[in-house]
Amino acid sequence: MGTPFAVSHQGAALPAPTGSGPSWASQLRPASWRGVPFAVRSEDGEFGRRVAEHQYPFRDTVWPEDLGRTGRRFEIDGFLVGDDAMIQRDRLVAACESPGPGTLIHPTLGRLTVSLIEPARIRQEWDRGRSFEFTLRFVEAGARIFPETAAAPGQATILASTAANSVFSSDFVATFPLVYSSAPVASSVAETVGQAVDVINGIVADATAMMNVVSVLQGAIGRFFGQIPIPGSAAVLMAAITALTSAAEIGSMIGVLTAEASASRSTSSAACSALAAASTSSPPSGIAGAIQSAVASCAGAVSPEDGLRLLPALTAFVANPPPPTDPMGQARSAAQTAVAALIRQSALSALAVAAVQFQPSSYDQAIAIRDQVSGALDTEALTAADGGLDASYLALQSLRAAVVQDLTSAGAGLAPLIEVSFSASLPSLTLAQRLYQDAARAPELVSEADVPHPAFMPLAFMALSR
Repeated sequence: MGTPFAVSHQGAALPAPTGSGPSWASQLRPASWRGVPFAVRSEDGEFGRRVAEHQYPFRDTVWPEDLGRTGRRFEIDGFLVGDDAMIQRDRLVAACESPGPGTLIHPTLGRLTVSLIEPARIRQEWDRGRSFEFTLRFVEAGARIFPETAAAPGQATILASTAANSVFSSDFVATFPLVYSSAPVASSVAETVGQAVDVINGIVADATAMMNVVSVLQGAIGRFFGQIPIPGSAAVLMAAITALTSAAEIGSMIGVLTAEASASRSTSSAACSALAAASTSSPPSGIAGAIQSAVASCAGAVSPEDGLRLLPALTAFVANPPPPTDPMGQARSAAQTAVAALIRQSALSALAVAAVQFQPSSYDQAIAIRDQVSGALDTEALTAADGGLDASYLALQSLRAAVVQDLTSAGAGLAPLIEVSFSASLPSLTLAQRLYQDAARAPELVSEADVPHPAFMPLAFMALSR
């Protein structure tokens, strides 16, 4: 006699279990398609990867490009049996003709979401009586995913900043004194502009900002100067910088970076000179354009991190005109107040853009920057409201909402800071391995702890939680 078989209504002919423990047959699942049960005679499956073969002239081998896992395919030969075989067949036909993916209970793989890729073949033989045989071919079904459009990070703030600048300029022109052509008023405007130019030149000439030009360089130079994000086209050089290997290449790259920084400072200086000239001879619209150009060139000459540190000097700019005692004094005071307000507003617009361009290292840093910028925008919005500048007030509020939205989104995926403490001072490499199992994150700990030497970390400091 041959090997004995156990026959089940829900399964094909199976070998009788042998040995101890759960039998193979007992682990089989009752098969069904869209809730219609059936017995399985045999099943096949296809599993693997999608591979594109690339062939090249004069090369004996091909390059197999992996395109990802292929969709799993299943072929099941089954049967229906019983006095109600025709009812079972009709239910199976209805399941096969239903649209969309369905649930297949595979006897060995369990629950699967699949689609029927070929019409089911159902067979009946006259000598088999009350039974139907069929073949079902399935493919693994995935979720329907459509392309989605999403704004680039910080794009809402950049658009709000552009719109706000236009509103600020319009309000400035509308509120500027009509007696600007008089010499005393023009002199007061030139005086206020001169004070603002001094602040702008101080920002552009900041020693730390100039030193940070080479902060993107790898190795000892970059480590000495600190590694921070930089604005503009210099960021494109990051990929090339990582490939630097010789002192000559490093020297060449330093020359490129310093030349670009020098060009930015020259642009800012030219914009300040144009502003000084416009303050004495241009109409209000010309003065507004010159102010915004000078502030924008100032913000473009420093990195986002330096902008967050330095631009508040402009966002807090005040003219401090003398108390007006006559109509001419009132005109002079109004002109100086309008110029100072436009300088602050333009600086706040640039500060908001710098905030969303900066890459925070932690959730706490992102929230701190958000609170800093939104607080400054709130203060200026109240000043605009008190001065009757309704359009500027609404523009500042819109800009604040965009900043809060972008910085909250930026910080949502970042780890928060936690305090870590140790019983002895350890090197940053050791701590990085202990905290993150990644010694390459040692510079991150040095930056967060702000220590003079990475070999002697403090006993307690703030570090990323993950």
